[in-house]
Amino acid sequence: AKAREAFEKALTVEYHPDVLANLCALWVNEGYPAKGIPYGRQCLELRPDHPQGNWNLGLLLIENKQYEEGFKFYAEGFQTGERIVRSYKDKDGKEAKFWKGEDLAGKTIVLHGEQGIGDELLFMQFVPEFIKANPEAHLVLDVHPRLYTAIQRSFPDVQDIFPTRKSKDTPEWNATIRVDYKDGLGSLPRWFHQQRRVNSGWLKPNPELVAKYKGILRSIQEETGQIGRPIVGLAWSGGKKKTRVDLRSIPLEKFVPVLENDATFVSLEYIPGAEKQTGELLKHYGLYLHHWPDVVEDQDYEHSIALAAACDLVICVNTSIVHVRGSMDLLTWTLTPHGHAWRYGKKDELNPFYNSVIQYHQDDGVDWSIPISKVAKDLKKFCRGFKP
Repeated sequence: AKAREAFEKALTVEYHPDVLANLCALWVNEGYPAKGIPYGRQCLELRPDHPQGNWNLGLLLIENKQYEEGFKFYAEGFQTGERIVRSYKDKDGKEAKFWKGEDLAGKTIVLHGEQGIGDELLFMQFVPEFIKANPEAHLVLDVHPRLYTAIQRSFPDVQDIFPTRKSKDTPEWNATIRVDYKDGLGSLPRWFHQQRRVNSGWLKPNPELVAKYKGILRSIQEETGQIGRPIVGLAWSGGKKKTRVDLRSIPLEKFVPVLENDATFVSLEYIPGAEKQTGELLKHYGLYLHHWPDVVEDQDYEHSIALAAACDLVICVNTSIVHVRGSMDLLTWTLTPHGHAWRYGKKDELNPFYNSVIQYHQDDGVDWSIPISKVAKDLKKFCRGFKP
């Protein structure tokens, strides 16, 4: 509010595009995208090539579900530093061109992962559509090293997949595979946003690991007399300071009404303090939330994917596990704050990018206890009707 007041005062001194771009930015993830969109449009009227104005306006338009126009602006993230520019060379040793929809017949294009693991998983659902639209292109995927083996398994027909997208240098494989075009996976919705949810179950977990974790969880149920109950995964923190951890995270103790249901609960939380929090939960409330740091903190994300796949239901905040479960087309309930990112639509009950992700929204100024009580009530019904 103080920033908004200062920028509005600045406009009375000079109607400057930088100020308008900042006013536009203030409304990103605040739950009212329509309030920021006019500032972005005014910014671009004064300076059409304003990088931050284009980027912020794009975010607000996408958040407002104006996908066709919004994703056109999304490419400006490469100009602002919000999206990382990767280096790949063509046959003459020159930097590969950014793809802008050109014919790719006989050409090589690299699509690289970007931003967080969750974003990379979300954008990967559009890769099958890209392949259909460009059957004669040579596609190379440059992906997060933690997702490498899972993506290889999930896209067996893509021969060139490399775990190098986090590297700051031109990757070594570029010496033998020359690249004509490059783009981030986040650019795909510009061309294929109408195919949202079509391939939302593309991710294939490691079946052996899934069987392993299911076996461990069933053994726990046998030991504790919980056979026949659903296995429910839980994650309660999401994001960092820049990506609004303050809005996206919920104290674990607020989930007590949920954890009192007749289910076997397992933690999918990866933060270092999670083990201590689950211990406090048992000490103060007598509630078990099984937590295995060696699994959820493993750098090979195969383990987190498999443990999530072993659950009958996952309840979580807006965090990467939403995209893991959504990408496997598995039932997920996510608690979505009033001020949320574009990935969660507006007030949609069904997530706009996944078929299996149900959203419980927090209204503006309302405590988390209200949506959590609804989750607890719905979980009670789910447990009653559950059939192993």
